[in-house]
Amino acid sequence: MKKSATSKEELLAIAKEIAGREGIGNLNIRRLASESGIAIGTVYNYYPSKGDLIGAVMEDFWRNVFHGSHFDTESGDFIGSVHDIHFRLRENLGSFREEFLKEMEVLSQTDQKRGRELEAFYLGHMKEGMLRILERDNRVAPEVWNETFTPERFVSFAFSNMVLLLKNQEDPAYFEEIMRRLIYKTDADTGKEV
Repeated sequence: MKKSATSKEELLAIAKEIAGREGIGNLNIRRLASESGIAIGTVYNYYPSKGDLIGAVMEDFWRNVFHGSHFDTESGDFIGSVHDIHFRLRENLGSFREEFLKEMEVLSQTDQKRGRELEAFYLGHMKEGMLRILERDNRVAPEVWNETFTPERFVSFAFSNMVLLLKNQEDPAYFEEIMRRLIYKTDADTGKEV
């Protein structure tokens, strides 16, 4: 006999297993109750609808991508942080695409909209964190900024290019070097930081 789930976190872990194994379209309250060994009513106490359950799975994915040591807004190392975030996104988005995105079309319009809203929230959160890291990076030459070339626009530029590199599955090293030369004081002949 299966051991019964005893917490919302355990239910979420089982829900993620179902979605990963069989696709998010096959995740529902009845299935989660069966696999977790608890009554359907108990699952409804935690997740009042299938949409709430799917939203929780997607939110957990985005939270895991954007939180943790790779996203330390106190680090003050913008280029290193961009590298780490790129790696973490590449690592997690690969499984997310395989497990979840191919199943999104089977979800209701409401659930699809909720998924896009969660994604937008966490991507905005990531940009805010990147801006905090940039502002703390004491290697950035203050004179690089002007009315057009602002820290906020630079973060948007960095983020957009990071997404493009992920989409094309390219190595970020060249882009990191471009950013390094744009914002850090470098020797004109060698390109090395001074």
